[in-house]
Amino acid sequence: MRSRIATQRPTGARRHAGRASLLLTIVAAALIAGCGSDKKSDDGAAFKKSAASLAAKTSLLGDDLGSAIQTASSKTDAQLTSTFADLTTRARAIVTDLRGLKPTDAAKPKVDALATALDTGTTDLNAIKDAAGASDVAAATTATKKLITDSPKIKSANDALKSALTAGS
Repeated sequence: MRSRIATQRPTGARRHAGRASLLLTIVAAALIAGCGSDKKSDDGAAFKKSAASLAAKTSLLGDDLGSAIQTASSKTDAQLTSTFADLTTRARAIVTDLRGLKPTDAAKPKVDALATALDTGTTDLNAIKDAAGASDVAAATTATKKLITDSPKIKSANDALKSALTAGS
């Protein structure tokens, strides 16, 4: 035999009280979730931390690139291909991460400038890698000259982003 409570259907008043109780619970949960957290400043701090990390990775990439170019004459084509493939992969990852950031309005132009400049540099790195893989000295020379021309834009954009992050502290 079934319990009368289990089979009893709620009346209109009971249904209304149940909805009101559910609504009150949802509102209370939303208010509690919002307390003690300034989402805007949390997002700003997360952006700064991520952007600073990417700026540091960009600087390290530049240092490693300088070493790779200085020691290129003592490397085999296969070693150069491997080295420049690694540099290209790292640069692409930084560009992807930069484009995935949610910068403040003030920092957005700086992030975009670095992503664009580094994307151009990535194309240059890839051209050097391809030239080394094909043992094409002329193509490697042309691609290296283009990278040397494009590198100051990367450094300038990276320095500007670092300055913006420091100034915003």
